[in-house]
Amino acid sequence: MPVKSDSQLRDMRFSDTSSYAVIYLYRPYTGTFPKTSIGLYVEDEKICSMENKGHYIFAVYGSRTLKLTGLFSHDTCHITLNIEPGRSYYLRCELETGIFGEKHRLRNYKILLDPMPAEKGKKQFDKTLKPITFWS
Repeated sequence: MPVKSDSQLRDMRFSDTSSYAVIYLYRPYTGTFPKTSIGLYVEDEKICSMENKGHYIFAVYGSRTLKLTGLFSHDTCHITLNIEPGRSYYLRCELETGIFGEKHRLRNYKILLDPMPAEKGKKQFDKTLKPITFWS
């Protein structure tokens, strides 16, 4: 179930925080493929399109193993999260540049789905909520 913010999650009468986990998905702002989006799937079901500086919050009920897949063009990235109620998970989505692939299937990008420690993940997630400032 997607929600827009922590405050919206609290306002939705989720009084028993021990019955669900919160997953924070985000893509930090970068100049790498800035106009593209990464499709994110759980168990082959599309849950969102992660744009540059994009962010999503999902509440997940019960203990379970989630298999997430990132898809962009011809590249995929798979990750498995062991979800436990009452915990928060931060997952950074990125497109890395370089030369990747096999001899006949080279490409200049690679999808990364990185679980982040809570403190670092929260700081990076919060930056996606702020307007971009180019000059200060």
